Amino acid sequence: MEYRARFNQKRGIAMLELVIVVVVMAVISSLLVGVYSRFVARQGLNAAAETTYAMLGKARSRTLASQDSTSTGTQYGIHFDSATKEIRLFQYSTGAPQTLTVEETYTIPGEVTMSVICISGNTQPDPRPEIYFKRITGEAERRTAGNALQSVAAVATCSPTSPNGVLVQFTAERINDTRIITVRPTGVIATLP
Repeated sequence: MEYRARFNQKRGIAMLELVIVVVVMAVISSLLVGVYSRFVARQGLNAAAETTYAMLGKARSRTLASQDSTSTGTQYGIHFDSATKEIRLFQYSTGAPQTLTVEETYTIPGEVTMSVICISGNTQPDPRPEIYFKRITGEAERRTAGNALQSVAAVATCSPTSPNGVLVQFTAERINDTRIITVRPTGVIATLP
């Protein structure tokens, strides 16, 4: 009987036990928040690179398949806007009058930064980051200051890993990771590890 009475008196949670449980839960939560934020940053980085790769491929494919009533066809291209963090797929009518129609817009996730390097032949971000694709061949082109189209092959070498072409770089600072997409003068789109 005496044993039973002592057992009943010990029911309940002591304040020390409650504090230990709260501290353990706080430590686990803080670890999970860090892991989750890195996961979100990596997913945003991958999504930006994969979507850009797909949009470039779509622009090239649509250009190769295009034909309009004037038989001059329509070119498609991609505009990279670092300020608004947007990538736009547009249709460019080469006939008279020349028109530009945005067909698709992708906004880069907040944690990811984008820089378009080497369209104009230097290793600094390009002031006119647009890529066009040539009808029939699918070769990559860019706009010059005089608004004419110029082959990307005329661009100087970007780096040893991207000779002649366009380099689009996405970076997630939080996880210190980068994804690079290249567009060769031939119009071939590739990702670099």
